[in-house]
Amino acid sequence: MKAPSLCKRILSACILVLIAVSFCAAGEQGTPLPPPGKELSSECLACFLESFQLLKEFGDNIWKGFGGISPRVNIITPHYEFFFGDQAAPQGYQLFSGDRCAGKPIYYKKRDFPQEFTLTVNRIEGKPALYISSKEIFEKTYLKSPLYKIAEDYLFTILQQYFHLFLAAGSLEGKVPDSQFDPQAFRKIYPYLDFTNSRLMEIEGDELRQAYLARDAAAAREHLVNFFKIRALRQKELHEDTGTDFCLFENWSEWYEGLAKYTEVEFARALSLAPYKPLPSMRKVKNFRDYRFVRNKTSFELSRLKSTRTSLVHAATGFTEALLLDRQEIKWKEKILEPGVFPADLLKQALKKQKDYYE
Repeated sequence: MKAPSLCKRILSACILVLIAVSFCAAGEQGTPLPPPGKELSSECLACFLESFQLLKEFGDNIWKGFGGISPRVNIITPHYEFFFGDQAAPQGYQLFSGDRCAGKPIYYKKRDFPQEFTLTVNRIEGKPALYISSKEIFEKTYLKSPLYKIAEDYLFTILQQYFHLFLAAGSLEGKVPDSQFDPQAFRKIYPYLDFTNSRLMEIEGDELRQAYLARDAAAAREHLVNFFKIRALRQKELHEDTGTDFCLFENWSEWYEGLAKYTEVEFARALSLAPYKPLPSMRKVKNFRDYRFVRNKTSFELSRLKSTRTSLVHAATGFTEALLLDRQEIKWKEKILEPGVFPADLLKQALKKQKDYYE
């Protein structure tokens, strides 16, 4: 009698396991999604409405034609993607409760974008669109960081990315003659943690920072001469040590990321100089500080020149080069959008005009 009893117990256990597995699977498939309105907050939308007003108010003073762009935005939340920027719905999206953002309808769909946290320019129906996680996801991601503790951090990230949309609409294609150039591939293999390269880059960055902070033109030129000498030495050694020429990648990163950072800081500078009233909806956003921090924006970004073990260093370098170009070369913004032209190139050209300081 013991054998049948044992068999029954084993069979019963197997049946219970199968039932449990089936129940879990059914639960995963059948778990209802939260209502879309629970994931697209009024605070997140307020930041975008404010960004549109800032773009219209100050954009053309930063880049010619920049204030007139119509950003297409795809906000990523835990379960959905929310799109606005076109009157018609992209394929796969449906109208979101009749709500609108800056006069444009909002559409949504279940999220199929793989990453919950993202900040990139992608394409929707063949046209560039900003893919950006919601304000709440940014705050959760940077919970243990000093970043994204005030609403302006998210807002200025949006403005920075509008510049990437601006480039994607015109200057990005053909910027690098080599069609095989892949900045993402270079970023994956760039030796950010290499001690020698990192140390030289820190010295290089300090010369660039000192050039910006110099009190007279002669001192600024001297620091720039040092900057280019150290840069040439570092890049030569990096090429010899790795067997890879990273010069184009560094130039491209300083152009793409650095000018986006410059754009962000220029918005901050404009806000510090001109009277401006935020939208009522922005004033209601938690941790909005009414742009009281903007005067410190330039010095904060200059400090990132020391972030030589992360990709932030290229953005900081390009940003500082752009600040110096504002002083050196009046028409640099027209030239910088041309194919094959990068901030360091224009800065070196401006410096070469002073033969006593650069040969």
